[in-house]
Amino acid sequence: MKLKTWIPLVLAVVLGLVAMKIARDVLAKRSGPGETRVNLSQVVVTKHNVPAGAMLHADDLTTAKVGGDFAAEAVFRDPAEIEGRVVTTGLVKGQPVMETLLAPKGTGSGLQAVVPKGMRAITLEINEFSGVAGFLVPGCRVDVVSTINADGGEVVSRTVVQNVEVTALGRRTQPGEDAEPTKSVTLLVKPREAEAIELAAATGRPRLVLRSSGDREQTRSEGITVAELRGGAKRVDPFAGSLTELLRPTMTMPATRPAVPEPATPIAFKPATREHIVKVIRGGVESEVTMTLPPETGARRMTDAK
Repeated sequence: MKLKTWIPLVLAVVLGLVAMKIARDVLAKRSGPGETRVNLSQVVVTKHNVPAGAMLHADDLTTAKVGGDFAAEAVFRDPAEIEGRVVTTGLVKGQPVMETLLAPKGTGSGLQAVVPKGMRAITLEINEFSGVAGFLVPGCRVDVVSTINADGGEVVSRTVVQNVEVTALGRRTQPGEDAEPTKSVTLLVKPREAEAIELAAATGRPRLVLRSSGDREQTRSEGITVAELRGGAKRVDPFAGSLTELLRPTMTMPATRPAVPEPATPIAFKPATREHIVKVIRGGVESEVTMTLPPETGARRMTDAK
């Protein structure tokens, strides 16, 4: 082979080695001595999305190397360790399965695994209007408003419960699922709130009011009446004043007592006299003689009355 043929080949090899050296130096300079190296751990992850309340099976799990520092008791190395366990929150594909995301052993699958201790799940019938026009998604927070009949036949609209979580729409428990029209919503509430919602549903048609995602404030509201809505006088709170003011008589007593009138002098009644007419016949001549009799006593009158 001629020299002219070797020269380009040798030059290409030299230039390649120089380029590799420069690239290596640049990478070494970028990494630097203080860069933290990523630790990879072989842990159990999900093969696909798993909804909340679902029971894990072998087809749902696999192992993969995931970066990050995990406590040994927080993750699992073998899928067989968690087969049959129920997840309390939805998992996405490739997410490490951790102990904090699982219900206690022996918990059944379904919505019961998602309900925390001391809470209750209650379902309400909704339509396009009472369900915020279909904008509800699992995980959002709502208030429940209802119109009820108060004492005296007065109609009052008031907030029944506040800041409760929507845990399901129909049978949909994950926000990422296809949103389809639904006729029911399941709320996660306290036992007392469940009673209030049931009473509101039995006496009227409650509506859901959507809250901001960051709003957790509890507001106090006494509701609004038809008279207030029309601009009439507001209701008077019977307990607004003190107990002394409520029991105070409406009539003002005089500062001084009026003088007691002296007893009137009794009137003496004179007993009336009686007159009696007597017919007298003398020598065939008839005449009348008027005789005055003494007044009659009470005892005598009672005797005569008998």
